[in-house]
Amino acid sequence: MSTQVQTWHPLIGTPSALHGTCAMALAAEVFVEHDHFDAEPCYDWSAGKIINRHLRDDLHIADHEPVTYDTPGIDEDPSGCAVSLASGSVDGKPSRIQSILESLDYDCSGMSRHQLDWTFLAHHVELAYRRYHAHDASTRSVTENMRLELSEFEKAEALAIYANSFGIRGIMGPSGHACDVLLSTSNCGGISMTLLMLAQVAGIEARMINTINHSTVELKVGGRWLWSDNIVGSRALILASYQEMLADPHDIVCMTPLELKYHTDLVPHYRAPYNFSTTRRWKGPGWKPESATDDTNNGIGYSLAYTPETAAALYPGREQVFHVPKSEKPMLALNKLGGWIYASVDGSQGISMRKVFHIGECADNPVRSACIRVFVNTDANEDDYTATLNGSPLKCEGKRSCYEHMHAIYFAINPTALQIGLNECIISTAANSSAQLLVYPDVLENSPAPVLDQKIELTHDSFSCNEISQSQQF
Repeated sequence: MSTQVQTWHPLIGTPSALHGTCAMALAAEVFVEHDHFDAEPCYDWSAGKIINRHLRDDLHIADHEPVTYDTPGIDEDPSGCAVSLASGSVDGKPSRIQSILESLDYDCSGMSRHQLDWTFLAHHVELAYRRYHAHDASTRSVTENMRLELSEFEKAEALAIYANSFGIRGIMGPSGHACDVLLSTSNCGGISMTLLMLAQVAGIEARMINTINHSTVELKVGGRWLWSDNIVGSRALILASYQEMLADPHDIVCMTPLELKYHTDLVPHYRAPYNFSTTRRWKGPGWKPESATDDTNNGIGYSLAYTPETAAALYPGREQVFHVPKSEKPMLALNKLGGWIYASVDGSQGISMRKVFHIGECADNPVRSACIRVFVNTDANEDDYTATLNGSPLKCEGKRSCYEHMHAIYFAINPTALQIGLNECIISTAANSSAQLLVYPDVLENSPAPVLDQKIELTHDSFSCNEISQSQQF
């Protein structure tokens, strides 16, 4: 008797006409309820802390080619990086940025709009270093190459201080591109984009963190992520990562009372997506041709939520602590959805997709209950969906609404069926049904491939960009 070999295929898609093809993940979240909390809460809204025992070390953030001086702008290539409003000429006259650079004796002949932006940013990097040097009490000679005399930390701090100095101080311009912000002012989003771009031009690795109500940046200094907030009066570069701040803001001695209030009362209620689209394309709200369509909200869909499964990819080698709201039991959601864009995969002819998740050793605080919720179309019939875990069938617990406007089918998981290491959950739809399964861009390019015996490639027309309410933390 021959045994049929299952063939799994990657699911790929192009969420936007302005982005390349990327791997997609099944929109399914696994919840595990532990026996007890591991520590007392440090927030008024929190019921307690849970140490993450489910670190998955095999997930890594894919490397992408960064923006450089020679990267084409969006005016040259539909998939190019955003360019500033100020780099565009008006009535055939030199652009505002070109005029400024030429007044400073830069030769702008033959420069593209992006190259004008890059040169303008490089000039401001030098200005940031000079301003920092001028206020530095240490005795150092003022030379053209003073940037070479600043330490790695000093360079990062100089850029953070400089970017923050352009915070709202008048009427905001129509663009959040760094060059436009440097010629006017902006809110936290524009200031964060400015710091990110300045850092990239200066050769410092950086990433944005966009919550539902605030934007900040992390800079990699000496192999360690340091967090830069832009709330008025705050220290520009904090000697801790965003993850360390989330664990307990009161442990960060340099945080101001205003920052403590803001980050203990408002921000921690929301999962924090790390925006990786900006590492390869400056997808800030700068200028773009009217013919260009970007249905991923300027690239914000390429993001990664800080969750128990993704924690090791974001912060390798660190202990991770997660907070649980008072309304929840000691429960963790291992793999929250990444980003705000998603697509529907047609399951009307019968399809199987899988979600792989990791369970760690937790004998000291065992899992008491678990479930998986699979995001589906609004008019889905729960009877059209089945699920297995490691080959054993799961009991369907019905369809519920979540994230305000989305719907999911819930399947109960018996904790005894969980195995230490990788667990495989397969979701199948019935043939001749109206079933659909939701997917989203997978920054981690998670393996193994999610689709059984079918090759599916989604186009950008398949995607929507409805924002998910993030009121529910882990």
